[in-house]
Amino acid sequence: MPKIVACLITLFLFLFFHSPVFADSQVVINEFLADSVSGEGEWVEFYFPSGPIDISSYYLKDVANTKKTLNSLENCGNYAVYDLVTSTGNPSDGWLNNSGQESIFLYDGNDNLVDSFENWLNPGEGKTLGRIPDGSGNWQETEKATKCQQNSQALPSPTPIPTPAPSPTSSTSQSSTSTKSPTPTPKPSATPAKSSSSSPSTTPNSVLGSKTEEQLLLTSTPGVSPSQSAEGEQKGSSKTKIAAMLTGSGVILIGLSIGFFVLYNRVLNKSENQKNSEN
Repeated sequence: MPKIVACLITLFLFLFFHSPVFADSQVVINEFLADSVSGEGEWVEFYFPSGPIDISSYYLKDVANTKKTLNSLENCGNYAVYDLVTSTGNPSDGWLNNSGQESIFLYDGNDNLVDSFENWLNPGEGKTLGRIPDGSGNWQETEKATKCQQNSQALPSPTPIPTPAPSPTSSTSQSSTSTKSPTPTPKPSATPAKSSSSSPSTTPNSVLGSKTEEQLLLTSTPGVSPSQSAEGEQKGSSKTKIAAMLTGSGVILIGLSIGFFVLYNRVLNKSENQKNSEN
């Protein structure tokens, strides 16, 4: 029984914590360039998680089932690169599709599928797709091509720059910048002609002066503002409520006192009657 439990635990740890590579393969497609810059050729990089092995008998295929044998590889530690070249040895870029979906497959010498990356789109000229980190299942457009080297970080997505919203102009600033209206210049009043009679006559200016004085007297007379009258009414009503509450409380206390007094007399009389009856 303990051996069975130990085997189950080992199987569990292996399934959930094993290295994230394609199946249990010793080699995976790690990075490739499908759309090379003019004068350069396409290439495919391989990664050996457990150390380099001989894959000279392996071959690649694309979605069109075109076969490319890996008989000439550039080996560099845990990496190897296959360069696509013409029959004369010049770089070639006519194998992988640059438009539409494409797939790439890796087979061993016995025609067994070892690894694949399917239904991807060309990221653009001179740009590569790769596993980040090496050997993982996370395919991303790399920050830069790392041929026969550890893959670079994923290309960061551009951060959108927020457009600043126009700040509203306050009415105060508008009113402060508005043009002031010119103050009208008072016209000189015509001087009334002197009367030829000896009796004095009241001029319009004196009449206006007297009216102005009366208006000043009226406006200077202290009066009760509406807010003051409202406050007085509120204070009066609050005082009335307090007086009514006190009166009601007094009436209730008096009633309770009378009730207790009557109850006390009844109890007292009852006890006396009992004593008299016993005697």
